[in-house]
Amino acid sequence: MKHYPDFFLKILTSRGLDTPEKIERFLSPDYDRDLHDPWLLKDIEKAAKRIWRAIENKEKIVIYGDYDADGICASVILSEFFNSLECPFGIYTPDRRTEGYGLNMKALEGLIKDGAKLIITLDCGSTNIKEIAYAKNKGVEVIVIDHHQIVHDSPPAYALVNQHQSGDSYPFKGLCGTGLAFKLFQVLSSDSRAEGIWNKDREKWLLDLVALGTVADMVPLVDENRTMVKYGLLVLAQTKRVGFKELFKVARIVPKFDRERMETNLNTVILGFSFGPRINAASRMAHAGLAYNLLMSGEAEAARLLALELEENNSKRKKEIDFVLNEVMSRIDLANPPDFIVEGSPRWPAGILGLVANKIKDRLSRPVMLIHENGDDSKASLRAPDGFNLLLALESVAQNLLQYGGHKQAAGTTLKAEDISKIREELKKYASKNLLPEQKTPKIEADAEIVLGDITLTNAELVGLLEPFGMANPSPRLAVAGAELSEVRLMGNANKHAKLFFKGRNGGKGGKGLVPALLFFHNGEADKLQIGGKYDIVGELSVNEWNGNREPQFKILDIRPKSN
Repeated sequence: MKHYPDFFLKILTSRGLDTPEKIERFLSPDYDRDLHDPWLLKDIEKAAKRIWRAIENKEKIVIYGDYDADGICASVILSEFFNSLECPFGIYTPDRRTEGYGLNMKALEGLIKDGAKLIITLDCGSTNIKEIAYAKNKGVEVIVIDHHQIVHDSPPAYALVNQHQSGDSYPFKGLCGTGLAFKLFQVLSSDSRAEGIWNKDREKWLLDLVALGTVADMVPLVDENRTMVKYGLLVLAQTKRVGFKELFKVARIVPKFDRERMETNLNTVILGFSFGPRINAASRMAHAGLAYNLLMSGEAEAARLLALELEENNSKRKKEIDFVLNEVMSRIDLANPPDFIVEGSPRWPAGILGLVANKIKDRLSRPVMLIHENGDDSKASLRAPDGFNLLLALESVAQNLLQYGGHKQAAGTTLKAEDISKIREELKKYASKNLLPEQKTPKIEADAEIVLGDITLTNAELVGLLEPFGMANPSPRLAVAGAELSEVRLMGNANKHAKLFFKGRNGGKGGKGLVPALLFFHNGEADKLQIGGKYDIVGELSVNEWNGNREPQFKILDIRPKSN
């Protein structure tokens, strides 16, 4: 095994990488080696055979995809497969604001009336027992491709592809909806009837979609997710997809691809904070069809107009988030917030409440439920700190909910506005018993301790080997103890940011130079720092590239006076 510095070995060990084999496999993802056999997914072969039968019998097929980035990317993957076979199909994406999450009866009735014989749900359907039973009774078969938790019973679908269902032996449970759609595609395209149309090389061009859906849906970036995102970023840097090219333009990002080193300047931050929000802005502010049409577009001018529309929607989204966030925060006793924050208003757009709830959860470290009050069809989004199970919390008030679903830390529900007060009190009682004291106090825990002299380009490049970063594989947090502050320089628009200089120590180079570190959005904190004072710091180490130069960059996440 290569020789690594102690701090890096500690990071690896903390992530379960405690043998040379595990370390090598993690640091050097391999597409052919690391992806699991899609046939291991329960019902996937049954689903593929049914889809092929529908294609050959010219039955009307409808893709029913969720409205978020994950559902959209999944829908595009399956759409491209059907298009490659010149197979007609329908596409239906529910309106986030009026229809809510999952299959809904009104949409289903319309699809069946229009002649649908096979409906394939993507990134939804696992909890739609009543709706799928209705379709089955009408002679319409439903295939569910979904990664969400099955709350009680499985739906009576013709085939259910969900790694969380009982009896599923798939070795990795972290796939999102797009990842499952890609697995279904692999099975479909391996059929002899697709021979000459799809091969392994063409298959890889779909990985830009897999990467976006995976990062945007915040599933664990380990195992095969890590591999698909790693390769997906390389594909995205060379993308043939006109919609992505136009998104790069509106986001003012210039993708770079180094073929010799197989490297790109693109990362998960771009996917998660630039592309993902723009794709999701379609459903939050208008209709998800805008994003689907953008990613399916083959015409540059049409794609440009769609990308500009998404950009405008994204700007509106940011303004509405600020409005709702300020209004919610004004209602809360910030010095003593309730154990479960439940607030609602008819003025709050349903499409952005999950984003606002997440911000409040991060600030106050409490489970949050925000509601768009709309009589008997009020919709709520919920977010919770790590370790708190929202599905169990919602189950405790299930008698007052019309429907609910999601994950442990992110969920959604539909309820009656008249029941909000009762639900608020019951959720507070539940949280008072189940929200642990340590979950109420957000902490920044370091992965390893370093000295200022360790902030080098070599070590920054070493940390970069752990990318792509995301859920279950975050950027390492490194602690420096007792760093002596030498200088503070305010920078950026309205001096929002600060560059701090510390006197070097140890590091094998005498430690006499000044080591810079960045403090973004310091909110006046930099003004309180004392020159000559000693501080404990936690931050992230990365490589900063500008004008062809490469240098280490240490971004401060937390800074406090040195502890005794």
